[in-house]
Amino acid sequence: KPSKVILFSPWLDISNSNPDMKSIQPKDPLLNIEALAYQGDVYSGTFNTNSPLVSPINADFSKFPPVYIFSGSHDILYADVKKLSHKSNENVNYYIFPKMDHVFIAFPIPESEKALEIVTRVISEQSAV
Repeated sequence: KPSKVILFSPWLDISNSNPDMKSIQPKDPLLNIEALAYQGDVYSGTFNTNSPLVSPINADFSKFPPVYIFSGSHDILYADVKKLSHKSNENVNYYIFPKMDHVFIAFPIPESEKALEIVTRVISEQSAV
């Protein structure tokens, strides 16, 4: 079992059923809800889209090692990060970057540098045993 989980712009619910995605869609230049619906069907295969195996928003995060989620508020997937933040436990740590797009951490911008500094610190910290 890993000692930590670090997620960048995670797709937490492949059902794309969160209505908040629609209000973020005009700000997201990279992802499209309809295209993701098709990809979600392909990815889920024989699993129900609500299964925690393909939609971790439905998983019990208390059984995970510490989770660190990095997301931008202009990413349609942020809707589910926000939803998870209202229901998950202390085991999940959120780093939300205003006006950032999907996987902004891959771009050569100051916000990416800040996020990578946090990731470096998280990786360097010793886990409590």
